[in-house]
Amino acid sequence: MAYIRAVCNAGKTRIVHKYHCYHAQPRGRNRAPKQKETCEAQKKVNDRQLERKLTELMNANCNGEWFYTTFDYAKDKRPETAEELHEHEDKLLRELRKIYKKEKLVFKYFWTAEIGIKGGSHIHMVMSPIDMRLLRDVWPHGYTTIKPMDKSGQYSRLASYFIKYFQKTRGTDAALQKKSYNCSKNLDRPEKEKKKMKGNRFDRRVTVPKGWYIDKSVHPENGGVEYGVTKEGYEFMYYILVREGG
Repeated sequence: MAYIRAVCNAGKTRIVHKYHCYHAQPRGRNRAPKQKETCEAQKKVNDRQLERKLTELMNANCNGEWFYTTFDYAKDKRPETAEELHEHEDKLLRELRKIYKKEKLVFKYFWTAEIGIKGGSHIHMVMSPIDMRLLRDVWPHGYTTIKPMDKSGQYSRLASYFIKYFQKTRGTDAALQKKSYNCSKNLDRPEKEKKKMKGNRFDRRVTVPKGWYIDKSVHPENGGVEYGVTKEGYEFMYYILVREGG
């Protein structure tokens, strides 16, 4: 029963995904009929894939010198439409690029928009290193909250938040964006090493190399390992290894 073992080396992390695919499925099993993309089950699958992809990108690029910044709106300055918010976001990015260029720094970023519980809009942005005092006047619409990223190099929880912000208004008149997240084009894009595993049994063993540990905060109920079975009956595993001491 062959399956795929994919390993993505992203920054301080090693992301391991074991799964069956239709090119390496067990003998005698035919591909299941394609499901409608609009069904809730398919949305969950797509969101999980987006979250994993964003985790890979964040882990490959971000570190403890990056910043997680939230640009809030004052109550009397909230945008009336999504188009107005995007005009503000476009201008914000232009101003940030100018500042980074003036400082001879490379500007890398991720951003997403959110509507809060009380109806206020926010722009959440993960930004490459810079002296934050230089950004004091870059956002004229309200308040700016700046937090340094942690030094772990493992940002799957932040990736999950970004996807959840998108889910809040997806498919509604209040939708702020078409994509689940937005990012700069100059990011490092980690590659996956895929290997077709041979054998008659799906190997559930987890190998933790010396000097690494499993991030148990992702799936604490199972020691940090996500294990499941697809609707077609195929097993899969997913976990994230983090290098000790950075």
